[in-house]
Amino acid sequence: MQYVQLFEQFIFENSGNHKYGCAMLYFDFPQLKKLQEEIEPEDIYEEEDDSSYGIEKDPHCTLLYGFWKSVCPLKVRDVVNSHEIGKCTVHKISKFENEKYDVLKFEVKNPVLHEINKELAEFPHTNKFKDYKPHATVAYLKPGKADKYIKKWKGKSFDLDPKKLVYSEVTGEKKHYKIKHEEASS
Repeated sequence: MQYVQLFEQFIFENSGNHKYGCAMLYFDFPQLKKLQEEIEPEDIYEEEDDSSYGIEKDPHCTLLYGFWKSVCPLKVRDVVNSHEIGKCTVHKISKFENEKYDVLKFEVKNPVLHEINKELAEFPHTNKFKDYKPHATVAYLKPGKADKYIKKWKGKSFDLDPKKLVYSEVTGEKKHYKIKHEEASS
């Protein structure tokens, strides 16, 4: 079985299509829009013909990126729904850096997310990042521009309820699923 998966990965990665599937937890995060309005337009990094950069339009936390085409979205949904996620604390504004841009992001705190990521990683996938660092992207900014917002928003924290699971397939089609919520204690 392992050889079949490796062969499938080789064929897939060498077919000219380098996109993978992705499982994301979406939030209702109205406070994010207010913060994003504070970002100066000249600080925003964008690329022509690629809307994936700039201001984040759909606040989410990636559970796992890199699923192979053979992974069934319903099985991913079942793994996520085998856990009661509850509130997620979005806090600790920080950044990822590279030559082209800074990714301004909040860390997402909820121990269940690490459990889900570990279980999802059992499905065939490709991932170059060893450590899972749940985060919610605010915006892609020009290099060096994130620091002023990190300073400005230091200490900001928000408790958010996850809204839904979105599975983005290799084809780009997105499947939306309800998620199981932690029961409120009486």
